[in-house]
Amino acid sequence: MGEGPGEAPTERAQRALLREEEKETWRLQGAAKRAAEAAAPRTAHGDPTTAQPRFNAYVPSEVGLARPYGALAPFKP
Repeated sequence: MGEGPGEAPTERAQRALLREEEKETWRLQGAAKRAAEAAAPRTAHGDPTTAQPRFNAYVPSEVGLARPYGALAPFKP
């Protein structure tokens, strides 16, 4: 150990460096996971969903929004 440029001076220092690099990797992976979860679509209750958003889903009729397809809406199970 420590014989060439860029190498750790001792084996203990090498292990410490590897531990720090692993901690940084875990931190970055966690941050990426949290960012992906924050960008995911959510339901009204805050749960993640994979459903396609629909214009008139769960809109009460008394609100008076225009229906995008009228009576001939496409079927979406």
